[in-house]
Amino acid sequence: MASDVQDILGIQRDSTPKPTKRPTAKLEREKRPDGLNREIIALTGGVPPLAQALPAVYKEKPNLNKRVTSWEWKSFTNPARTDGLVLQHWMRADWNNDGGLPFVFRRLNFRPTDNFMADYYFAKYNKPVTMINYTDEEYNKYLNGTTHRRMTKIRTPDSHFVGDPTWSREETDYLYQLCRQFDLRFIIIADRYEYPGSERTIEDLRDRYYSNSRKLIAARQTNENPRQYDYSKEKEKTRKEHLAQLYARTPEQIKEEEYLFTELRRREHKEERMAKERENLLRLIRKNEIEPPPS
Repeated sequence: MASDVQDILGIQRDSTPKPTKRPTAKLEREKRPDGLNREIIALTGGVPPLAQALPAVYKEKPNLNKRVTSWEWKSFTNPARTDGLVLQHWMRADWNNDGGLPFVFRRLNFRPTDNFMADYYFAKYNKPVTMINYTDEEYNKYLNGTTHRRMTKIRTPDSHFVGDPTWSREETDYLYQLCRQFDLRFIIIADRYEYPGSERTIEDLRDRYYSNSRKLIAARQTNENPRQYDYSKEKEKTRKEHLAQLYARTPEQIKEEEYLFTELRRREHKEERMAKERENLLRLIRKNEIEPPPS
């Protein structure tokens, strides 16, 4: 409308239109948190949002209205024992029901019988060690040291059944009793060994037991492998002596040994590298070798 009025009055109007101002929206600048550089904010895109906290989960409240189970103090005997020892423990009064069994019995799928005293569950874990025992006839024939004391250079069929004259029948029985009691754990057997008038080392005890076992297996001619009872007393003593020397080393000796091992590995690597270089050189010489012209 303003342009029409200007045309009627003859007023020359400006040919260049005036630019219209657009409303500028104010950019909200995010406030930079304290302690963060501008470069870190530009790389990370700002401060990450806080992790959403999960709702707290609590256990169910115990049912306090449940009827209290009664327990009884009961006696029991272990059939694995031979001394008739009577022990006591607490058991639930309703132990005949599956729901009344202790947790360990439910886990092992054990259902007790009426005679719980004779069917004590854990007695089955008493596994006695398997030993090669001897009879009176076998001892007198194969293990007695006084029977085959005379030895000649001629090898007889029963020459490997020569017994040890330093062992008597009573001491051998005492050794086998300890072997059965302590399940062939010769460390404990040597510690408990108190036979009157005899001082034995652990090597002597092992040698006596394993040599008797080999002789009995050979005499009975069974399918059992006698190699599992092989034992050398002299080798065992030598091994322990070497082990004692190894533990008795001083720090200087240990450092010297480590230096020698390091030097040995370095020389081995050097020899391997020289061997590879020699092989590559020989291969190169063979490749560039000029064959002589045919005559």
